[in-house]
Amino acid sequence: MIQAIAGRANIDGRPYDGSAAEAATMISKLLGEPESVIWCLHDEAPIKPWRIKTEGAKQMLEKETRSRVHELKPSEPYVVFGT
Repeated sequence: MIQAIAGRANIDGRPYDGSAAEAATMISKLLGEPESVIWCLHDEAPIKPWRIKTEGAKQMLEKETRSRVHELKPSEPYVVFGT
């Protein structure tokens, strides 16, 4: 599963009032706790804070679900779906 993690979470068409980590965990549970999660992030931004810190969301997601986050390095190509 590819999941957005930057910005304010939106669940079922409504803004989510909790943290991004809580939203990511809830979304994983709603989707049946997929085995693999990849954060939908972009490379460094042209404005501060430059990068999104996802460590807390990864820790909560992996503690409370069976999903595991696969960390991808910025600007490196990966085969996400394939054989």
